[in-house]
Amino acid sequence: MYHSQSVESYFAHCPGLKIVIPRGPKQAKGLLLAAIRDPDPVLFFEPKVLYRHIFENADGDVPMGDYELPLGQAETIREGTDITL
Repeated sequence: MYHSQSVESYFAHCPGLKIVIPRGPKQAKGLLLAAIRDPDPVLFFEPKVLYRHIFENADGDVPMGDYELPLGQAETIREGTDITL
């Protein structure tokens, strides 16, 4: 994909819009449900690379029930002393 085909940065600079880009299937379900239930406008982008990616760890397990991730909060993957991912 070329940079000209990535419109996420364009919409990220539009006031009043929330942008959601999941990194895996678990986040996709939780963020999609949160985006649907949010009273403000939310754009949900699905990276095409996720369709062909094989998830072999526990992060790929999607809960069967109602599962929602909070919008506007970053997920801490690994804490560090110099940088946090």
